Amino acid sequence: MKTIAVIVLLALAAGCGGASRIVVRDVIQIRPLLADDPLATKFDAKDGSTVGCGDPVLTDQLISYTYFKKTADSASFDLYVVMTERGAAQWKTYTRRTGKTAAFLLDGRMLLSFPAEAAADKAAIKVVIASAAASQEEADALQLRLDKKKSTK
Repeated sequence: MKTIAVIVLLALAAGCGGASRIVVRDVIQIRPLLADDPLATKFDAKDGSTVGCGDPVLTDQLISYTYFKKTADSASFDLYVVMTERGAAQWKTYTRRTGKTAAFLLDGRMLLSFPAEAAADKAAIKVVIASAAASQEEADALQLRLDKKKSTK
């Protein structure tokens, strides 16, 4: 009987000990980027590195829609994240409180990081992530993925 109890405890310890990353699927999120925080949730970045992030500030439930717009210099495309009223209130509180760098996550992978305060639109209903895509093809591919995530909700 003691052997079974020991085996169960070891199995539980092994299962809990290896869970250093959270797997998030079918979700659009904006989270604070916490590079030096050992308690931050770890996510894989687009470039293959690992980044630490805080709790979500915006999730797909607080985002109405997204779109890309060509920048004034026509060299890249900005990503516009249009929020619901509740999302706008949360974003305003977050940027007033911290004003640090935020991470844009899709399916549990960080695609972009950006200065949160600089991204706040004057109307406070959208976040503008500068130079989110380098080409029309990249913007179209990412928009297709974002639209697919929003339509499945």
